[in-house]
Amino acid sequence: MAGVDIRTVHELLGQKTLAMTVRYAHRAPTHELATVVRLVAYSTAPTDTTTDPGDFSAPKPAEAVLR
Repeated sequence: MAGVDIRTVHELLGQKTLAMTVRYAHRAPTHELATVVRLVAYSTAPTDTTTDPGDFSAPKPAEAVLR
């Protein structure tokens, strides 16, 4: 809950499996809600990149593609 990723915690603790670390990593509901809020804010924030949707018309026959 301190913002450290679970794999780093796993490595630092030296536990045998990641599943063991996850088993003992109890998260408070408020922490989970804060994470969701951050992800939503990130996914809806404008970026400085553009997306080219490409050509979504009907597929071209194989002969046209090979030319």
